[in-house]
Amino acid sequence: RVADWLGTVLEHDLGPSGLPFRLRDIGLAESTRELPFLLGAGRVSNRRLSEIVSHHMPFDGLVAGDAWTGYLNGFIDVLARHEGRYWILDWKSNWLGDGAPAYGPEGLEAVVRGHGYAMQMALYALAVHRWLRARLPGYDYARDFGGVALLFLRGVADPRAQDPSTGVYSLHPPRTMIDALDEVFDPWPAS
Repeated sequence: RVADWLGTVLEHDLGPSGLPFRLRDIGLAESTRELPFLLGAGRVSNRRLSEIVSHHMPFDGLVAGDAWTGYLNGFIDVLARHEGRYWILDWKSNWLGDGAPAYGPEGLEAVVRGHGYAMQMALYALAVHRWLRARLPGYDYARDFGGVALLFLRGVADPRAQDPSTGVYSLHPPRTMIDALDEVFDPWPAS
């Protein structure tokens, strides 16, 4: 079933959701799957991290615990490049309800807020921002970073969906949020 959903997502026109491409048009040389990242988190306060993200994105909860120690590592499902801009794509298979309306703007906003996906999107964006800043000569966040998209497979693949943006939650995290997060996490590359 997931293979069927992914087939539909690859063919889906993501333009109405703010992504100017179809995934099938992104060649292998223009994408990286399961991109690993590592953020030094030796001085991260959960309260400050939550304040930053909730100020800019739909996020209600505090992260558990008082502070982080060590490192945060993870893997980004897909980093795609299209016409010089980089896009983070993350697959979601959540069941949000029966039918396409559950995967519309209100349903997606609620799940992004309630499941901490805003925090995930923010951390992924910071990781890619740092990666591009270190590797792309003349990197400019506004010009080179396209945004982050959560692709809720059940919503995108629902044949009853009449709105082409059903199942896609996308945004371009504000640079002010990225800069604030950049100050909270340990410098990278480490000096």
